Amino acid sequence: MIAFSEPIEIEDLDDQSVMLLVPHKDSDDQAGLVCWCQFPASLQPLNLTMPCQLNNGSQAATGAICNAVRLRINIGQLINALTRAGNNTVRVQVHGDLIRDDKGRGLDGNHLPPWLPTVPKTGDGIPGGLFESWFKLDTNP
Repeated sequence: MIAFSEPIEIEDLDDQSVMLLVPHKDSDDQAGLVCWCQFPASLQPLNLTMPCQLNNGSQAATGAICNAVRLRINIGQLINALTRAGNNTVRVQVHGDLIRDDKGRGLDGNHLPPWLPTVPKTGDGIPGGLFESWFKLDTNP
């Protein structure tokens, strides 16, 4: 699930604005290149009971805006893809240039590191930008 600090337009959520990427290695490639391929996910717009609080409940969004999105995937297929690649890292990308907030501005997608001085909670204050994150999935539970 991805939470947004401000409401966003649901119609802008699609497979180009929100992406789940998995590693892929071609067994015939002598160079050992790793490509990142988009993994299929269906997007479910949600409204969190408490903004940015993932554990306090949510409900399906019914209007034109939402403050979170759940990525629904086939976990078995995801584990198979990661196992084949020999890499358990999954990347998440949110393209702020392609998503409007409820005021019609581009979503401030940049997520700045906490070690920078005077860093705001998130974003750089400029509409648009790319939010990138990753997680590692335990493929041997």
